[in-house]
Amino acid sequence: MKFLSLFSRSVACGFLSPADEHAEAELSLDQHLITSPAATFPARACGDSMQNLGIFDRDLLVVDRSLTPVHEDVVVVA
Repeated sequence: MKFLSLFSRSVACGFLSPADEHAEAELSLDQHLITSPAATFPARACGDSMQNLGIFDRDLLVVDRSLTPVHEDVVVVA
């Protein structure tokens, strides 16, 4: 598990803003993105057929095999 520094202030979007140099805490992407570590793996998207759903070529996907898909979910089939 890799931890990243989380800055203590929010950063403005849309224009440049000086970054706050004081880290508030460490942030684990695993804790925020992964609920079932044994069933989760990263995958790279390939192609442009899912752009209308915001998935672009070479995007990094977090795939959780433990979830049960429901109607209109996006799934990975291999």
